[in-house]
Amino acid sequence: MLVVEDDAPLRRILSSELRDRDYGVTDVGTVAAACAALSRRPFDLVLTDLALAEGSGLDVLAHAREDQPGVPVVFLTGRGTIDDAVRAMKAGAFDFLQKPLDLERLVLAVEKATEAGLLQREALLFRRARALKGQTRPMVGASAVMRLLEDQIARLAPTDTTALIVGESGTGKELVARALHETSTRAQRPFVAVDCGALEGNLLAAELFGHTRGAFTGASEARHGLLEEAHRGTLFLDEIGNLPLDLQARLLRVLQERRVRPLGGNQEREIDVRVVAATNRDLARSVNEGRFRQDLYYRLAVVTLEVPPLRDRPGDVPLLVRHFAAKVGVRIGRPEITIAPEVLRDFERYPWPGNVRELSNAVERAVILAPDGVVRRSALPAVLPRSGGVEALDTAMRRAESDAIRRALRASRSRAEAARRLGISRRALYDKLARLGLDA
Repeated sequence: MLVVEDDAPLRRILSSELRDRDYGVTDVGTVAAACAALSRRPFDLVLTDLALAEGSGLDVLAHAREDQPGVPVVFLTGRGTIDDAVRAMKAGAFDFLQKPLDLERLVLAVEKATEAGLLQREALLFRRARALKGQTRPMVGASAVMRLLEDQIARLAPTDTTALIVGESGTGKELVARALHETSTRAQRPFVAVDCGALEGNLLAAELFGHTRGAFTGASEARHGLLEEAHRGTLFLDEIGNLPLDLQARLLRVLQERRVRPLGGNQEREIDVRVVAATNRDLARSVNEGRFRQDLYYRLAVVTLEVPPLRDRPGDVPLLVRHFAAKVGVRIGRPEITIAPEVLRDFERYPWPGNVRELSNAVERAVILAPDGVVRRSALPAVLPRSGGVEALDTAMRRAESDAIRRALRASRSRAEAARRLGISRRALYDKLARLGLDA
């Protein structure tokens, strides 16, 4: 939550009390600092003094309404009047508390506001999902970065423009590609997905372009490729950075001429396909290193959509937890699943190096281990930090750092390259490898 209070001693007391009750707190002393914080990251609650030294809490409320619709705002005041309360409530405040503060009353107001804010964001999410015509798999998230992504999808979907989706593994890049397809004029046509890293070169070429009978050993009959199967629809090329250079050249020719020739064939066939690609690599760097064709990169990256990692939108975690829990509950025959508030806070605090995919798996495990339909801390995966536990948080951060280093090493040809990907020196990488026990 965001605490806005220009009285520094009181601000420290409020922040300390709320942190002791397992709330994550960012505290600031001015309207300008509050607006900057609201622009940088999502919050599940804003607690602000009404009368600030450099402005008013109403200014904070107005900025919150613009930047983070649905976030509840609770006002504090030492000079409260009925008129002040009426003004604040008319402007959209959730509650209004007078100083000197009763801490129990404050905590109760915070709990109610947090729960109400979550429900309001879920309702907003539902309305947005319903408004997106034909989208059967709405993306879950009400944060500013997800709203921006949704707006970009809405503007891009009706066009046939090629798009490149970038983001870490597990962030939901295929879900973005499906949203582009399902809100486009091609929605009733095929959506064909292919993992460019799942097959070796010849097999991948046969999958993409098709082949004639006898084109290679084992080709006992002719077969259409995925490019043809996606005719008048969308072809999703996942992890395009893994595509071999020779296939990159062939794909570029298809994109330029809108014709495809199967392996072993001499006849070209016209295709009408929208291509959407995705990668967790820095393709611009791959171009500089000679591992990806520059002309293909420019052809694919006409519009680039960036899917944010989960750690950059922690306010969306409770929505995702409830979404995944409901899906698992229906699947296992227990549709009424309850998530304890402290569990939501634990999930929200964890850095999720595996992003939405890791969160989904963790929620599934927690729901299955909840014997009475209530997910409590005892059902959480052992890797999650317990609220207020410094050692557990340190363990979680070590795991996140270890996972990031492993991913960089797997994607690199040398430790020097891995260090560059991580944005650290080679010496710093060696130190981290030794400290985390990854030298072997």
